[in-house]
Amino acid sequence: MADTDYEAEVQRLADLPPIEYERERPDAAEKLGVRVSVLDEEVHKRRPKPSNKEAGKLQSLEPTEPWLEAVDGGQLLTDIISVLRMFMVLSQEQAIAIALWIIFAHAHDAAEHSPILAIQSPEKRCGKTTLLQIIADLVPIDISAANITPAAIFRTIEAWRPTLLLDEGDTYLKQNDEMRGVLNSGFSRASAYVIRTVGDNHEPKQFATWCPKVIALIQTLPDTCLLY
Repeated sequence: MADTDYEAEVQRLADLPPIEYERERPDAAEKLGVRVSVLDEEVHKRRPKPSNKEAGKLQSLEPTEPWLEAVDGGQLLTDIISVLRMFMVLSQEQAIAIALWIIFAHAHDAAEHSPILAIQSPEKRCGKTTLLQIIADLVPIDISAANITPAAIFRTIEAWRPTLLLDEGDTYLKQNDEMRGVLNSGFSRASAYVIRTVGDNHEPKQFATWCPKVIALIQTLPDTCLLY
């Protein structure tokens, strides 16, 4: 493929909505003769950058580069469990569940359902935030927050398709029906969208809510949230 055709195709992919790009990326990478991870990086470079005029830190996220050689899944799972139990007081069953969810986050594109990983404790200072930090180092494109709004959830997911790690969930989730609805909408790939009107003309737009999510909180998640 000529350089001009390559550039045109990558730019076309960069202009697609994230969900449409997600559907096209495997075939597009094969057509261009590059790895999917390389295509992700090139597309990411060409996407419009959000304005940073307002206060706040603009996220700078890069796709996770896959390991170049075949990986022994069983050994990988064992290694992740060892890391978790090195820093956290966890039962073997808890460590296995978290390790499996971390692997799931990397295979998220192949899933049809996306259960929330709930990190729950009976009271404060039980290690929830520490566990979140460990998970953040082991999942792709992590974004962490100790507070968030419903609009920020779907706009963050639409912009970056991250692994979303939410701390202090007990302080803002249980009394927020809209937020629970946005989070729950991301359980099934087929319905992982919300619709909002945007701009002066109030044009309806579809926003994705499909990404791996972790929520840490004291006590338990609301019954309406779907748990792993």
